[in-house]
Amino acid sequence: MAVPVAVVLPLQWLALGPRALVALMVTCLCGWLLAEILMKDWARIPFTCSYIPGKRFVPQSLLIAVVAFILFTSIGAVVAGVSATGRRSALVPNAMVAGAALVARTQRLRKWNETPLEFEDQPPTEIHPLKLSPD
Repeated sequence: MAVPVAVVLPLQWLALGPRALVALMVTCLCGWLLAEILMKDWARIPFTCSYIPGKRFVPQSLLIAVVAFILFTSIGAVVAGVSATGRRSALVPNAMVAGAALVARTQRLRKWNETPLEFEDQPPTEIHPLKLSPD
């Protein structure tokens, strides 16, 4: 998240002046929230598991991604715009985004403590999504 923020900061500074620092804070908060949301179900060590079953039809996944992008960037733009006004009421949306990120982080860490990371591939016949087997 730091690289895109650092690349865009000079452009934001040219467009917004000192208010770019407020936009930077909102961008970091929204990026943190997005990272927590995306890592919620992550349980595989990279490059150790190659089997990733498709869970949805490709157009459905694409539609979900586009709608999520539009919603996320629209909400981020509104929060940044409200924050740039400099009013005390601008702290409310920032606190809501930070609170949502903290809740998502807490839930992710709790889940990671309960579920071990996967280091090996499991054939589709060995996956027990309902956890009904005693092992």
